[in-house]
Amino acid sequence: MILDTEYCCVTFQNVHTALRFERDMKSYALQVRLIPVPRKISATCGMAARVSLQEWEAVKTKMLSEQLEFEKVFHITKNEIKEVLLMS
Repeated sequence: MILDTEYCCVTFQNVHTALRFERDMKSYALQVRLIPVPRKISATCGMAARVSLQEWEAVKTKMLSEQLEFEKVFHITKNEIKEVLLMS
């Protein structure tokens, strides 16, 4: 499987929240994949959700409308990592 080099990464406070987030996204038929938190991102939990840019808007909409728990969101490219601020 070839992975995109540009994607969004959602971090969490703990593993349980990450697993719940993945389950909820799958129940909405949205594709997310749990991954180890990238080294350059400091996070409390060691797991993050990887979201393709194609799925990001739908995932973001659900995150906000369903008030799903998460810590931070990052936009990751080959050369940089930027924190994304979500506003409802």
